[in-house]
Amino acid sequence: MDESSSFNHTDEDSTKKLMEEEIDKISGLSDPVLHHILSFLPTKYSVRTSILSSRWRHLWASVPTLRFDQKDFIVKPHFMDFVEGVLFLRDWSLPVRKVRLRCYDGAEFFRTTTWIRVLSRRSGLQELDLGAHPSPLDLHALPAELFWLNSLVKLKLNLHCHCSLVVPSVIHLNNLKSLHLKWVQFDDDQSVARLLSGCPQLEELIIEECNRVPLHNIVISGRFLKKFTMIETTNDEDDYDYYEDEVHGCMLTIDAPNLVVLNCCIEMPPAVIVGRLPCMEAADINLKSHNRDDNYCHMICELLKGVCETKVLRLSNSSMEEFEYHSKGYTKGYTGADEDKR
Repeated sequence: MDESSSFNHTDEDSTKKLMEEEIDKISGLSDPVLHHILSFLPTKYSVRTSILSSRWRHLWASVPTLRFDQKDFIVKPHFMDFVEGVLFLRDWSLPVRKVRLRCYDGAEFFRTTTWIRVLSRRSGLQELDLGAHPSPLDLHALPAELFWLNSLVKLKLNLHCHCSLVVPSVIHLNNLKSLHLKWVQFDDDQSVARLLSGCPQLEELIIEECNRVPLHNIVISGRFLKKFTMIETTNDEDDYDYYEDEVHGCMLTIDAPNLVVLNCCIEMPPAVIVGRLPCMEAADINLKSHNRDDNYCHMICELLKGVCETKVLRLSNSSMEEFEYHSKGYTKGYTGADEDKR
């Protein structure tokens, strides 16, 4: 081997070594940094990093964020076994801060409640995003421990099939700031009031596609509530009349003096009672109804009185034009309208 070949061989070795060092720099990062990186991955893939090297072997077991989605598994039992395996092998000396769980097997809903119970009994959980498909006849309620989590800041419950949400008599969600309920049914008016009273620091409330039967009056109240969204949609016109009859009789009362943003797209209730909202900055309101009689017009007027101090108002309906309300008055806006027409 001549000197030139020897030099090239040495140079290649040095380059390869340098590249390996560059590639492996990530392994030299501290555990908190690596935990942060892994927290953006579904837990299924976070666990797979254990095969990279001894440095990564146990990192997944202490990642503060857990992300489970049944869609990531072809075989349903594999998903169930995987979740339980992770919870069993996890290093519980470090807290779990965020959990995102998607379970679409109604027959296994009772196992989902067990997982929630395990997580709720551990301190430090701040965010829980639960999406489940329990059977409409499933009698399994979410564990009461979930409603006693003082550390919880953000809670999202997406229970398909209008699963009844059994609210315990005692609730201690003292630090909850954001609550998002989707496809949930309350048993009675008192359960709604009990849930909100147990969240004294609540700032954002989203009620989406929640069944208003058998409620009579949904009272939205909260001293610190700043954002309230309520959305209901009907996709089939043939079912509209049935849906209208179904929700008929349930009033909506809003008593939140510090409310800043209101977004309400619902089937028109028999009454909307709105207290004074001096902090209101923006409101987007759509009350849907096929029967626009005098009562409908009266309700719209009463609702406008309640939000009259807002800076921007968007009022829409399939048969109504759009309005924009400004602090100096309101502008009736539609395609081709003069902007200076007051």
